[in-house]
Amino acid sequence: MQEQVPEHFLEFKKKIDKAKADFVAADERLCTLRNICPHTYIKKYNSAVCVLCGKNGGWWCPGSNNHLCWYINDGGKVNMDSCIYCGDPEERK
Repeated sequence: MQEQVPEHFLEFKKKIDKAKADFVAADERLCTLRNICPHTYIKKYNSAVCVLCGKNGGWWCPGSNNHLCWYINDGGKVNMDSCIYCGDPEERK
């Protein structure tokens, strides 16, 4: 004989399932908005974080226009030792 699940458990399960679905939909909307965000970065610790959408853009750089460290020079060669604007290494010491 199979045990019956109380009705209030089933109602609670429906609420949980709806909350999960709402979360997935909200996360998809957030991802879409982050993809089209014009990103305005502020310094948070040593990171550049978008004040609009919260995206972490990487290391904060006081020398670049968008405040992100860049490691590729004009010739297209990747230089992972230092940012082309501020000179800090990719892996902060």
